[in-house]
Amino acid sequence: LRTLPMSSDKDAIVSREFINKMFLPLNRNMIDRIDISIHDDVGDLLPFHGGVTLVTLEFRPVNS
Repeated sequence: LRTLPMSSDKDAIVSREFINKMFLPLNRNMIDRIDISIHDDVGDLLPFHGGVTLVTLEFRPVNS
């Protein structure tokens, strides 16, 4: 959903916090699986050969 500039230093620790969060509607009440793929700006899958990748998902109810 977003493209971010990244450091070319492979050992750098990168952290991003989004101020203007994007919330998308879900079409179900229960989620049993979430798949995440991270691609570069031309659509190629990024290889992760080590380290840790953390993703925090935030859900909120729809305002009626």
